[in-house]
Amino acid sequence: MKKVTNPILLIISAVILSIGCFLPWATQLFGLVKTNGMDADGPFILALGIILIVIGLYLAPEKNKRWAYIVALVISCISLLVSIIDIIDIGSTDGATIEYGIVICVIGSVLVCVFSGRGVFTKATETETETETETETETENFEE
Repeated sequence: MKKVTNPILLIISAVILSIGCFLPWATQLFGLVKTNGMDADGPFILALGIILIVIGLYLAPEKNKRWAYIVALVISCISLLVSIIDIIDIGSTDGATIEYGIVICVIGSVLVCVFSGRGVFTKATETETETETETETETENFEE
């Protein structure tokens, strides 16, 4: 039986990224005005998060789709770049403070980058290990 923890963790991370789009990103005028993610680049990041969730659902039944991990890695890097640019923009605005929504988007983007990168760079060794283990098990069963 194959383990599917990496796609599941990718889906959870993409959900975290998507949730951050609906939360406050910035506060201005001493807390009187809050800017939500949907007022800024949130819809774009949300669309990327939904695409990442779909890719994770596509990867969940089997893990041997390296191209999907590569697409997820590229998309997650784009969402991370946009989130970091938004944090820099908020930080450079006079009187604005960074809120937890954009930080959650960055954390979700980093996690998706990690799990999609893990799928890209560790796939060959996992497949070889599973094949060797199955061969050893079949050999042991045959010898008995």
